[in-house]
Amino acid sequence: MVCGASGKDGVIDRYEDFAAAAGSVLRQIRTGRSLSLRQVTVRSGGRFKPSSIASYERGERQISLERLFALADVYGVAAERIVAAIAHRLEAHRGQGRAANGGGRDVAVFDQFGRDAVPRR
Repeated sequence: MVCGASGKDGVIDRYEDFAAAAGSVLRQIRTGRSLSLRQVTVRSGGRFKPSSIASYERGERQISLERLFALADVYGVAAERIVAAIAHRLEAHRGQGRAANGGGRDVAVFDQFGRDAVPRR
């Protein structure tokens, strides 16, 4: 992913967008499976520390593709579904920016992890 411009024009850095979207999706999956941070650590054989998982979920830390795939295995979710959910979140975020500028459209984002479709603008 290419880093976007950041500064006085108000454009958010795309790396930050990705970290926030990935974190949101990862937290949704973990909590949807009723797993605590410590339980994920145990399930992963200690590969994922609670502080690392929490940092990913808060969007403070980028997760590598390799670790994303490993975490997907721990959660029992196909990594492709996680990547698709992150892409949907990013698109929804970009769509909100367009909507603020008068160019948005209504879309329904299907929650791939067990909840109902959520209308977004």
